[in-house]
Amino acid sequence: MTDFLSRSLLITRPFQDSVEVSKEIDRLNKSVNVVFGPLFEIETLPIQISFSNIQALIVTSSNAVKSLSNSEISFDGPMYCIGSATSDLASKLGFSVISANGNSLDLKNLVVRLTNNKSGKLLYFRGEEVFSDIAGYLRDLSYCVDEIICYKKVKLKLGKNIVEGINNRQILGATFFSRQTVNLFFEQVTSVPKDFIAFCISEEVSKAFDSHCTKSFSNIRISKSPNLRE
Repeated sequence: MTDFLSRSLLITRPFQDSVEVSKEIDRLNKSVNVVFGPLFEIETLPIQISFSNIQALIVTSSNAVKSLSNSEISFDGPMYCIGSATSDLASKLGFSVISANGNSLDLKNLVVRLTNNKSGKLLYFRGEEVFSDIAGYLRDLSYCVDEIICYKKVKLKLGKNIVEGINNRQILGATFFSRQTVNLFFEQVTSVPKDFIAFCISEEVSKAFDSHCTKSFSNIRISKSPNLRE
């Protein structure tokens, strides 16, 4: 990341997540100066449902795991997680984790391979918005799936100094962990300089970023796998 000499990298995650991201960046390269610019914070919602006759839980975000923990939910059956960040947190909180270590397609395939559509209901804990219809996919295969919205995103406004920093190229790049984060970013930043670098968690997120640019954007770096370390 020699590109960032004397300039900064914007971390767009919620504040506590941004702290963890900045620690990982510092571990890899201490010369990178990071700036926190959360585009949203997470509000967990109370969970009050029956867990009888439940075959397994499905989660695609650590926010869902935090919501389960905040509602003091315990469950002895398997919890299917999309990636390492979610599965690591769930394991620490005592859940029996099976991780896809990949994307939503990997998670769908994992659930189908290890569960039975006649062996009880699946509970899918998620946010208000999803970009892959995991529940619909499983229902098409005759699974009984209940979707529980257990957290929501509360939009935040970027500081004027951050927007100015992007425009005057003092902030050279930013991290993007979801398509929604990209959309929230461009609600407040109308355009980015040509040498701005977008660090995207996946190909899907990179396409969302590119769609907001007037011309095809070349400075997009995509993670090798959807986790923090890559």
